[in-house]
Amino acid sequence: MKRLLSTFCFAALAAAAGTVAFPDAVTLDNGHIRVGVSPAAGRIVDFAPSGGGNLLWLNTGAEVREQRGSGRWVNYGGDRLWPELYNYWRSIRRVNIPDPQIDGGGWVLVERAPLALTIRSRVSESLGCRALRRIELVPGRPRLAVTNRLEQVEPTPFPVQLWPVTQIPPAEYYFFATAPARVPYRISSDEQGGITVLPEQLVYRAPRGTTTKLTGNGEWLAARFGELLLVQASRHAPGACYPEGGSQLLFTGPRYAELEFCGGLRHLKPGEAVENTVYWELVRLPRDAGETGAARVTRTTAHNLLQGKTQP
Repeated sequence: MKRLLSTFCFAALAAAAGTVAFPDAVTLDNGHIRVGVSPAAGRIVDFAPSGGGNLLWLNTGAEVREQRGSGRWVNYGGDRLWPELYNYWRSIRRVNIPDPQIDGGGWVLVERAPLALTIRSRVSESLGCRALRRIELVPGRPRLAVTNRLEQVEPTPFPVQLWPVTQIPPAEYYFFATAPARVPYRISSDEQGGITVLPEQLVYRAPRGTTTKLTGNGEWLAARFGELLLVQASRHAPGACYPEGGSQLLFTGPRYAELEFCGGLRHLKPGEAVENTVYWELVRLPRDAGETGAARVTRTTAHNLLQGKTQP
């Protein structure tokens, strides 16, 4: 257990007050947006308009230290990658924590360019795979592409699953794409919150002080922070096995929310790989943009991201 816990203690310094800091973070900036990546942590730890404040949620230094000492999962925050289904944690490793070689630090920077970088994890002891993340800013646009890849190195009886998760502070409200289906979305919550159904999406106002989870098979998610709109989009693979009930998840809680895109379960042989790309765009809304107007911008932005269009 001591060796398992030590894998979480990468070079992340925590001040007594404030959020955890990542001294190894590498910053990319295209004049529109800024992204900061901690190679050691395998995470995006900063995302913002150029010159603006971080839109990602990061945990406090005090809580990170407490989690490290307790043997529980250490929730650093930011944008991370999990390589497996949540329900497999305990059955694979007998402890309820994600893969310690991939979520627990020890990543390295393998490629760096002015607007892009690639980081690589260690090989998972239980899954036999390693992860790579390529983070690339689009020149001249407030747009980011995050390509996640799992490469199978050794045989394993377990399937893998690409599961990128972006943690953000609670937003004013959220946009959740809906796919044509008998049940376009599912929600699990003690208190449902406010839902407005619009063409191709719904607007969700999360209840305060409780947790909710929306699941579906749409291809985009978004969160509004005043005049700023964070849009993420990723392709859904029809016919794939999604044990969580869908490829797209929105989690909301009292302290933070999560934008999640799950890949389908895959059994990989050594030498095989699987990857997905999540596209991010930061949009500045007009001051008077209401819920419907923001939804329209979200849908247009998401469609452009998925089609690779560079113009609005």
